[in-house]
Amino acid sequence: MTPHIHRLFDAYGPERCHWGTDLTNSFARATYRQRVTEFTEELPFLTESDKDWIMGRAILARLRWT
Repeated sequence: MTPHIHRLFDAYGPERCHWGTDLTNSFARATYRQRVTEFTEELPFLTESDKDWIMGRAILARLRWT
């Protein structure tokens, strides 16, 4: 998935990328923590600022909750 995520990130930038998970998907595939960790620790092309945007700041701005 990493190359696909990288392409999307390059195309849209951190301000338009929102992290999310499909909790209805089977936890047999990955735990919630594993899904978060993929973005916070396993994507070397993301800066700390990028992670801040993707993990919440962008959706807050989009919904005008800030």
